[in-house]
Parts: sequence; structure tokens; C-alpha cells
Amino acid sequence: MTETKKENEREIVLAILIEVLEKNQFSHIVIRQALDKYSYLPQKDRSFIARLSRGCVERKIELDAIIDKAASVKASKQKPVIRNILRMAAYQLKYMDVPEHAVCSEAVKLAAKKGFWSLKGFVNAVTRKMAVLIPTLDWSDQLSVYYSVPQWLYDKLLSWYPKEKVAAYLEAVVSQSGHPMYVHCHTGRYSIEEIVSSLDKEGISVTKAPYADDCLELTDAGDIRRTKVFQDGLIQIQDISSALAAQCVAPQENSFCIDMCAAPGGKATELGAKLNGSGVLIANDLSNSRARGLLKNIELFGIGNVLVLSEEPGKLVNYFPEYFDKILIDAPCSGEGMFRKDRKMVKAWEEHGPEFFVKIQRSIITQAAQMLKPGGMLLYSTCTFSPEENEQTIEFLLQEYPQFKICDIKGYEGFSDGILKASLSGNEQLKKTIRIFPHKMEGEGHFIALLKKEEEAVSENLKEKEKNNRNKNEKEKRLPDELTEFLKNVKRKFDSSRIDMRGENVYYMPEGLPKLNGVRFLRSGLLLGELKKRRFEPSQALAMNLKKEEYENVL
Repeated sequence: MTETKKENEREIVLAILIEVLEKNQFSHIVIRQALDKYSYLPQKDRSFIARLSRGCVERKIELDAIIDKAASVKASKQKPVIRNILRMAAYQLKYMDVPEHAVCSEAVKLAAKKGFWSLKGFVNAVTRKMAVLIPTLDWSDQLSVYYSVPQWLYDKLLSWYPKEKVAAYLEAVVSQSGHPMYVHCHTGRYSIEEIVSSLDKEGISVTKAPYADDCLELTDAGDIRRTKVFQDGLIQIQDISSALAAQCVAPQENSFCIDMCAAPGGKATELGAKLNGSGVLIANDLSNSRARGLLKNIELFGIGNVLVLSEEPGKLVNYFPEYFDKILIDAPCSGEGMFRKDRKMVKAWEEHGPEFFVKIQRSIITQAAQMLKPGGMLLYSTCTFSPEENEQTIEFLLQEYPQFKICDIKGYEGFSDGILKASLSGNEQLKKTIRIFPHKMEGEGHFIALLKKEEEAVSENLKEKEKNNRNKNEKEKRLPDELTEFLKNVKRKFDSSRIDMRGENVYYMPEGLPKLNGVRFLRSGLLLGELKKRRFEPSQALAMNLKKEEYENVL
């Protein structure tokens, strides 16, 4: 019998670090893929891989500074494999309870295994010297190293905020205590109590999230995507501050809503849950690949009254003038608020600072203004602390569209007011915007502004157009016998005029849509299934959309 080869956890971590730190891939994606690939490993080994990988990414600047103190060759000049082996060693020595001899031995063996026999002595000497140096190092006069953030970012933050606030924020960013996982629950299908009970049966500790409705905080979750509750579409991973932003939109049933930058779908699924199968939800993302991931999450969550688009926001203005009751913009931004979650955002910040994103944000928000009905609400959010992308972008909207007013947002402990001094005009309304700092409340950094478009401008022409849109129904269609036979077993009324058949595929369309010829769709409406030879085959999307009491034959 051939002996099964034991995977080397440190070799797996090295492969992750090469992808993330040398090839600039997103760490959360690379780590997740690795954990999926090695899912057969014991939980202890997988936890080691996750912690060491994330730690090396989060503390890269400090780890390189330690290496530079101990080595004759700077980390930046070393071979990628060697510097990442040394980063792993430095992190284990400082932050993990791993014996020095084990750290040194494993680092040397890994260097040799990767073909660097001639550098075994170098790795051994540097690792042993780091073990001696680490307890003596003091970064108090090099705070960018202490917080493990680029010097230019530290200086930029100091230009925006007092030193004490910057220190508190960065302490939260580099916190080693771990970051809680939050999920949003689809309460349209099961109650919170039923979902909590299901999670408890799978050994996951659950507490109610402190701020957002229908959200839970999980501990000991492991890979939540493998749980039955997740696979059944009852929960969606969502940061707590992101959930708060979506909660502020507060759509009522029968509302027409759009999430303009919707991927990966956390906010869109929350909007869809609130609509409870009524109205229209349009989830759009310009990136086709991200929109495909968005579609998967939308269907997993069982949202049916939806159009998933991959379209330039400016093009949508022509199809949806003054159409939406609620618009959500989670704008692309420079992203300092997400540095704790993924250090690739630091690299993006270096390449594209606030000035790059401001142009995009102002274009999107003014296009959204044209699609919002008078009386409608617009929620603008970012994960940046840059005033140019936050208060000054809202100020720009108010100058271009004076019919907009900033609304009060329900306050929570830890919310901070918008920064009035960031305003170029001194507009007092900007105090009503909200900043969420990770050192003041759970969640990543966020900026939120809720705006209302005044109703004075409602024209009779618009009222008539809206009435026609929402009440327009085609004549009832004759449906294929096999589809009719299947629908007899579904305890839900389907309006045949809204059933759209395209080839073999059958869709149930939201009501009140304008003509959308030329728009790039990934999905229009709920995919009911496919017409096969003499039978109808229901889709997974329909299965996720139906409640268990709506179909007679349930396993």
C-alpha cells in the first residue's frame, strides 16, 4: 500500500503568500481557495494555514522591517521564495506560540525543498538572529512600521485626522484579536429563531448582531459556505457596517430599487429580502466576471423579482429616467476602510488614489440622481475615509442637483458625524452624513449618506408614465402543457402574462418594466426552468425561491 503524502502546512502558506504578496492577488480569495483545496486536512492544520497566511499579509511591513534588521540583504532584494519563508518565520516568532527551534528547522527545510540548498545557511542565520532581535525591537519612532502601514498612508491619515484618532483607527486595523464574521439572514423563508437553531445544530455559536436587523455574529464558524444553512440560501456573509448601509435604504414592498455597484451581492440580497418578492430589484455591476458571482449569490438567496445586469451606469439613465424609489450606490473607492480585510487595497491605493475614484463617483451619483423618482431615496456609501470621495462628493451632488437634501440616519453608538471642515462650501447638511470607524464600532470603515429627492417636480406626464409602467399587463398567455402541469403543484399564483419563454428557458418577469432592448443581461427575472421533451425541468433558482410550504413534494 502506498503511503499517503502528508501535506506541509508551511508549504501551503508559502504558495498563498507568493500569490498574494508577489502577484498581488486578493488574499481572502486565495486563502479561501487553498482551504477549499485542502479541506481534508484536520481543522487544526487548516486554522494554522489561515492564521499564518493572514498574519503575514497584515503584518508584511513590520515583518520586512524585522528581516532588514537581521539580514545582510534587504527583504526587497531577496528572492521571493526566501523573503516569504523569512516573513513566515518572523510572524511565527513574534505572534504565534511556535518554538524557536521548530520555526528555524521548518524554514530551512522549506528553503531546501524549494531548491534553494545554497541559501539554507542564510535562512538559518537570519531566523536565529530574528529570534534574538524581536524581543528588543521598539517601533515607537517608526509608527508606520508599528502599525504595518505604508508611510505615505500614515502621513495622509494625519492630514485628515488628529494623531490620537489615527492611532486608534490603526490599532483596530492591525488588531490581532481576530475579526468576527457576520451574516445577513433571509427571514422571508425562515425566522431568525429557526436559522439560529440550524446554526446551533451545526456547532456554530451565534449572537444577535448589535446594530443591523436580521444579522447574526458567528463564532467557531469554520468555512460557513459548507454549512447546510448557507447552501440553502438562508444566510449571506456580510460585514456589519455594510449591512447597516443597506438597512438605511429601507425599501417597502412594491418598491422599485437598484443597486448600481452590486457585486458581490450582500446589499442587493438584503434589498431583495426586504422587497419579499414584490416590486423590482435591479442588481448591476459593470464587471462581467463580478456580475456572474453576483448572480450566483442572488439565486442562492432565492431572490426572484430581479434583473442582474452588467452595464455602464450612464447607459441605464436612458432606460430608467426617474424610475426608482430607492437607489443604492456602494461606490468604487480608494478603500482605506478595507485595509484590515485585504492588504491588496493598499496596493490599489498606491496605484489609484482618491483623485482617480472621485471622477468615477461623481459620474455615478449624478447618473443615479437622474434615475431617482421625485420623493425617492438615494443611499451613497464608500469604504474610504477620504473627504474628497465622501463629503465633497455629496457636496458636488447638492450643487448639481439642489432638489436633493441629506436625511437624518438613525444613530447607533459608535457613529461619527460627517466632517464639516471637509466641505468646500461649509454646507451644514454634511453633518448628517455618517462615518463608521473600526475602532469605534464593529465592522470595517464606512461612510454613509442618505439623500431624498424633493417631490415638487413631479409632473403629470411622469405620473401617467409610472401608472402605465406599473399597471401594464399583456394578455394572458397559453402556456405549454408540461409547464401548466408543473405549476399546478406550486401553491403560488403565477400571472401568465409575466411568463417569458426564450428557447427552452422559462422566466417569470417582474412587473412594470420598461422596454430594455440593448441592455446587457445576465438574468432577467426568475428562471423557472427548462422545457425538455414532454416535461418541464425546474431550476435551482426556483427551488431556492420557493418556500417549503409552496410545493407539495418536498424531501
